Amino acid sequence: MFHFLFSDKEYYRKIWNLAIPLILQNAINSSINLIDSLMIGSLGDVALGSVNICNQFYFYLFNTIIFGLVGGGAILNAQYWGARDTQNIHRIMGIQLIGCASVGIIFFTLTAILPNQILSLYSDDPEVIRTGAMYLSTLSISYLLFPITNMFASAHRCTGNTRVPMFTTGISLILKVILSWIFIFGHFGFPAMGVKGAAIGTLIARSGEFVLLISLTYLKKYPVAATFRNMFDFQKRVTRAAIKNILPVMINEGIWGLGTNVYSSIYANISTASIAAVGAVSPIDSLMFTIFLGVGDACGIMTGNLLGSNEKEKAYTYSKRSVTLSILLSLTIGSAVFLARKKILGIYSLSPEATDYAAHILAIMAACLWARTTSYTLIIGVLRAGGDVRFCLIVDSGCSWFIGIPIAFILANVFHQPISIVYFGVMMEEIFKSVIVFSRFISKKWMNNLAMEDIVYQ
Repeated sequence: MFHFLFSDKEYYRKIWNLAIPLILQNAINSSINLIDSLMIGSLGDVALGSVNICNQFYFYLFNTIIFGLVGGGAILNAQYWGARDTQNIHRIMGIQLIGCASVGIIFFTLTAILPNQILSLYSDDPEVIRTGAMYLSTLSISYLLFPITNMFASAHRCTGNTRVPMFTTGISLILKVILSWIFIFGHFGFPAMGVKGAAIGTLIARSGEFVLLISLTYLKKYPVAATFRNMFDFQKRVTRAAIKNILPVMINEGIWGLGTNVYSSIYANISTASIAAVGAVSPIDSLMFTIFLGVGDACGIMTGNLLGSNEKEKAYTYSKRSVTLSILLSLTIGSAVFLARKKILGIYSLSPEATDYAAHILAIMAACLWARTTSYTLIIGVLRAGGDVRFCLIVDSGCSWFIGIPIAFILANVFHQPISIVYFGVMMEEIFKSVIVFSRFISKKWMNNLAMEDIVYQ
């Protein structure tokens, strides 16, 4: 085991070159979002509640659609890069651009014209709706920019360039915090604008990220610097391959987002202390999971590149090594979090009941971290990278809606169990899922050379 895991220097050079920028990017994102929430939270419950429901609309609806569009295309882009076929990468980017621009226009129109109607679906508090509508309408232009930024960032990663997206996202997030602090509280001669100031700061930061990423892409002439002519040079087989991979990922992410909302609803109906406990643990979970997001995404890039260059055995070996590494890291980090859970929760001013619930949730989260990391690395980093998107859709959605959600609902509403027991029931989804996807992994049925099957050489 030791020799298998640590003997290949080339593997570690590649995985860390890809993973470290991704880990840093996710860590910065999680940390700054936490700081941003704390600043808005100082304005009161209405401000925090209105921004939170706007973020729910953004993350669980808009972002899941964009993630599906971008992630589905990334499966092909990673393999095409393995075959060093930039022409088809540009064609996939063209298809993604049409999809992302279309979604962006729809959401821009909705948030600019109907912000009150959108927020009334989440809350019946007039003040929350009024404040949230101001925030959402101010941010409406960003819905046009973010999808294209995300598309180019993903294309960079698929070609092994994780540093440029990390740099531009890092600059954007730091700018977001600084500008939000200035505009929310009124520093350097600016008036205190509260929630609207937070929206203005976020809009400027996202606009800056868009301009910086696109400028660097074309000034440095990176492989993803596609011309409109290249992007819209559609070929039937490539278009069919894109649709075949993008649609299942979009559906998968949409069902996942809906399921996450159902879990939130179940937690909210248990007790106020339960909501507070889950809210306290969520940022900790995000920070803890950044390492595994980086390793899983890096594994997906490497696996796709290797399959595209027809190195199937190497792809399998690297994938197995990445899964093993993820499990070992999860056991180490999970143990540390479990032992330090009470000190970690000391940063909050929660009620004794909420603190007790949060400690139990954190303990369960740490104990089940291995299952979540196994599932993520295998689904995102291995199976999807091999084009096994339909299997991932069935397993990911099926485990959520036929295992996790029913167990959580029954425990909460039939047996009236506390949040800690309900959360453990939710984790059963991840345990079942990890076993199923691991069986699929060792079968090698996921190993498809999409670049060889669908590529159009000219």
